[in-house]
Amino acid sequence: MQPVTRSFAGCPYILSAVARKLGFRRWHRASKLLAIIKTDNEVDRHPTFHPSPNPLTPPVMTCPLCTTPDVPLISHPVSGGPADAAVLICATCADALDTPAGDHFRVLASTMWSEDPAVQVLAARTLAKLDTPWARDLLDQLYLDDDTQVWADNVAAATDHKDAHGAPLSAGDTVVLIKDLPVKGAGFTAKRGTAVRGIALVPDNAAHIEGRVEGQRIVILTEFVKRK
Repeated sequence: MQPVTRSFAGCPYILSAVARKLGFRRWHRASKLLAIIKTDNEVDRHPTFHPSPNPLTPPVMTCPLCTTPDVPLISHPVSGGPADAAVLICATCADALDTPAGDHFRVLASTMWSEDPAVQVLAARTLAKLDTPWARDLLDQLYLDDDTQVWADNVAAATDHKDAHGAPLSAGDTVVLIKDLPVKGAGFTAKRGTAVRGIALVPDNAAHIEGRVEGQRIVILTEFVKRK
């Protein structure tokens, strides 16, 4: 059995080749065997964690997507599945997920087999966006259970609505106000830092969203919100 290129250092053999070597006709039987081995030996069950000395700073751990060790992790929402589903990932991964490119995500060859369904979903969606020969090969190998596959496929339609930092907004997202906003005709000011849950997108105006603040549904300019 020949090792593949150095780019797959995190997973030195193609899963289909492992299956053939073990006498299986299909790669997913080898995948199930590897999952049993990981469970029995507690492999990848407890990521390295270093608590931050300052509770206001992000935790320092190994990124579950790119395996970069000892980096601050930030919460990244994983839409289309359970409410408030999110994964703690490094800033490099978070910045690259919308338009992934290059070799940063080649390590998905190993991390796509995470036991965390949210990580599996992010891996599958990232491989689909990359759409390179090696990414398509990994996507063909990836086995997801039925519920996780439905989650991975449940991608919101592209939208022109973007927050103050250019992140795309989807119906149902939670956003945070980044400045005080006087609400005309309502007699109150929506304060900076207020979380607005379950937003709606105004169909004919990409600069506007709707959300409920202090019990009232109001129109909010997207330039004054940040996706949570």
